[in-house]
Amino acid sequence: MANSPYPYRVRLHGGRNVHAARDVNGGPNRTTACGYYLPAESRDHGVTPIADVECQACLREMRRGTQP
Repeated sequence: MANSPYPYRVRLHGGRNVHAARDVNGGPNRTTACGYYLPAESRDHGVTPIADVECQACLREMRRGTQP
């Protein structure tokens, strides 16, 4: 996952799916591939970086980003 533009895995509060996320402008906040904004204080929803992404919108966006 080191080369992925979304190297982190998060589960939103009350959510069931694991989302792909990245830092916003190198700062403490993150955004998911499907467009959710995660302020720094929501970090407690992080999961292991090797968890499978379950959010279908994140998966679509990640596939779209890898196509030429």
